[in-house]
Amino acid sequence: MSNKVLVGGILAGVVSFFLGWILYGLLLMDYMKENMNHCASRPDEQMIWWALIASNLILGIFLAKVVDWSGAADAMAGMRNCGVAGLLLALYYDLMFYSFTTVYSNMTAMVVDIVAMTVFFGILGAFLGWFMNRGKPTAAAAS
Repeated sequence: MSNKVLVGGILAGVVSFFLGWILYGLLLMDYMKENMNHCASRPDEQMIWWALIASNLILGIFLAKVVDWSGAADAMAGMRNCGVAGLLLALYYDLMFYSFTTVYSNMTAMVVDIVAMTVFFGILGAFLGWFMNRGKPTAAAAS
């Protein structure tokens, strides 16, 4: 794994942590509380912090590899590629949860989560597309 991917992944993990807090902990918190079954959720004071931090770092490295493998040359390409990855992963998990569990109280909550995850992954991809290609000449600058 290149240093660019590793450093980008770690930084994206940090961005993921704070972006998740803003998106799910602030903006969507009340909506998700009202529209999801939280019977298996830990109370905030029992959260396992190391696992939360590790999951964000792993996501950051995963998306850095997506940007690297896809050859995304700028923020828009990173947003597009990671947004598609996020959409497909969110569809997979949310449809599976909807079919086998009672996590979602209604289908609208599932759709809201899918849209939120797509935006979440897209923002991380834009950051990575920019970060991993900063200092490189763009196609517009080369012409």
